[in-house]
Amino acid sequence: MIGAAEKRFGLIVDSMVGEEELVIKALPTEIISSDLVSGASILGDGTVVLILNVPAFFRASLALTPLGAIA
Repeated sequence: MIGAAEKRFGLIVDSMVGEEELVIKALPTEIISSDLVSGASILGDGTVVLILNVPAFFRASLALTPLGAIA
């Protein structure tokens, strides 16, 4: 269960790819062009991964008009 303000959300996934323990580094604001990214980390194989800002993601999804809806 994920919460953003007074809202609660659930995520449904088909499968998990894996599990990692990460050290998350906050990125400077001049590098990030979206509030949907809250940081980054480097995996053991050198791959850089971005960390999703879950509350911002859900706020943005609530602001979207559903497909087929009349605005």
